[in-house]
Amino acid sequence: MDVGTATLLLVGTLAVLSIIGVPIGLSLAAAGTSYIYITTTSLPVSAGIMFSSLDKTPVLAIPFFIIAAEILSRGGAIKRLVMSIDTSIGHLPGGLGVVAVISTIIFSAMCGSSIATAAAIGVVVLPELIERGYPQRFSLGLIAMSGGLGILIPPSIPLIIYGLVSNESIGKLFEAGIVPGLIFGLLLCLYVIVRTWKWPETLRQKATMTERVQALVAATDILLLPVIILGSIYGGIFTPTEASAVAVVYALVITAPEYRRQGFRRFVEVVARGCV
Repeated sequence: MDVGTATLLLVGTLAVLSIIGVPIGLSLAAAGTSYIYITTTSLPVSAGIMFSSLDKTPVLAIPFFIIAAEILSRGGAIKRLVMSIDTSIGHLPGGLGVVAVISTIIFSAMCGSSIATAAAIGVVVLPELIERGYPQRFSLGLIAMSGGLGILIPPSIPLIIYGLVSNESIGKLFEAGIVPGLIFGLLLCLYVIVRTWKWPETLRQKATMTERVQALVAATDILLLPVIILGSIYGGIFTPTEASAVAVVYALVITAPEYRRQGFRRFVEVVARGCV
């Protein structure tokens, strides 16, 4: 069987299994196994190919960034981040909608996963959006769209995977992605401002200077994380893989008081969830 037909069957198998509701992990495994069978590739060769494709140090950056995101999300850091931005600009046109976009951009610079970003920010921001009078459809769409910015904002996991597959420099891919990501984020903020201009009831009362300072101080530690990650990568101090490990350690340090209160078992659950 020629490669084109085999590839078509591979994609078709994956599509059919996904449509009928088979979990994506099992769908990928079944599609890969089918491809090996129909191309009559020997098992030792297939095993060698699978091992060599994962035997690359940059691959470690993917689970590390996801684990860091889980630790921050479950450790209460995201709530402090959102509150800090909300007290500063929540009373301005766009209100909490703009806060949601900025929060997702900052969190994307910590974890690199658009899905993890949308989930983490959505848990905190979505109930507040609806409570302040934003339409549910608008709120859901905003969270989903904002989370998608994580594809471009370094340290983007899709960019890491692309770099591994194409043998491109991951650092250069990060440099290429940050400006378009920020531009898309700015355009989304402008859209939110225009769209919600006639919804003054959605704006919060202007926070006092004391409240702003307190919220900023409470979120200083988490606001430093993107600076540490991106600064160390662009400055040549760490590779993306090393920066991901630093992100996990830093996330552990700033959320330690919360996990000490919740108990060690809760921490183990969070790490296990991130690994899965």
